[in-house]
Amino acid sequence: MSISSVWTDREREVLGAVADLLIPASGEMPSATAVGVVSEGIDEIAAIRPDLLDAGRQAVELIGADRPDSVPAVQAVLSGLFGPVSELLASAYFLRPEVARLIGYRSRRAIPLDDESSRRDQLEQLVEPVRVRGNVWRRTEGP
Repeated sequence: MSISSVWTDREREVLGAVADLLIPASGEMPSATAVGVVSEGIDEIAAIRPDLLDAGRQAVELIGADRPDSVPAVQAVLSGLFGPVSELLASAYFLRPEVARLIGYRSRRAIPLDDESSRRDQLEQLVEPVRVRGNVWRRTEGP
């Protein structure tokens, strides 16, 4: 998916530092920045969730040059923005193909919906043999 970037280099740098605090490498799971969360990842999420774009930008301003060094420090600095920023970064992380593969997630696929006339045609084709044959009545044994 090709999406134009809406983030500045500074925003990517700050969000990358936060992302790696929230999602460090562990076992076979890579860190957030190792899979491109602050490159393609946050661009993709911003395209579908513009409200998270605003939260990310506000977080960058709140953090400024003083980068937090722990998750509690990030929570303290971001306060009410911690949830949306975490959602931005975690969403970008779990949608990365490498991460999805490692956790066994098969991405959703679009299922095209047919129009009404197409469904009617399919139903008519399905019942055509019965219509041609005509009604069949059987007498059943009963009390």
